[in-house]
Amino acid sequence: MLHFIEIRYFGWNVTTFTFLAVLFFGLYGAWGLYHQVKKLHVIGTKSVSVITNLCYAAMFITLLPYGIVMEQLAPCTQFLLRFPFVLFILLKLYKGNGGFTKKEWSVAGMLVLVLLYMFINVRLVSMVLLWVGAVAAVDQPVQIWRNKTPGGVSVQAYWSFWWACVFWFAYGSVMKDIYIMSWSIAYVIVYSATIVLFYKHRN
Repeated sequence: MLHFIEIRYFGWNVTTFTFLAVLFFGLYGAWGLYHQVKKLHVIGTKSVSVITNLCYAAMFITLLPYGIVMEQLAPCTQFLLRFPFVLFILLKLYKGNGGFTKKEWSVAGMLVLVLLYMFINVRLVSMVLLWVGAVAAVDQPVQIWRNKTPGGVSVQAYWSFWWACVFWFAYGSVMKDIYIMSWSIAYVIVYSATIVLFYKHRN
């Protein structure tokens, strides 16, 4: 029986609470990505990291097969709520920047190779890409710092990511899960840097 079926009882157990919290932050994250799409349309693509969004796309792609294999609905909802926006963002970046650079194509190629390993061990790929995403997210504050402007970066998107990772850190602390705590705090640090640099250079 699928784990998420427990929510039909509306009992406040860990499974139910986690699912509802993940659903809430999935919707909140989708709202943030929607604002990112709008910002790209109005302001343009300047300072928006292609590498960060490529890694996000790969990370979200793994959530659908991961959720199916692990019989969990929450990862599947994250894929459905967020991946379409990230894909649209990448299309806007590709068009707005006149294509991708050799470095960006190289990153995309490496991510495809990693994704192919899903057919062997989707759980491992999903875990690896969580950390790859955290490392790649550093490119976003770097782009803002380098250009001295947030350009088309949406601060609403990064606030939604920030709060989601704060939730995961709190959840990992309660569950005494060092792995969740470690990657969530890594994301919180990177997103904090992005938000600080956004407000510093927004004028």
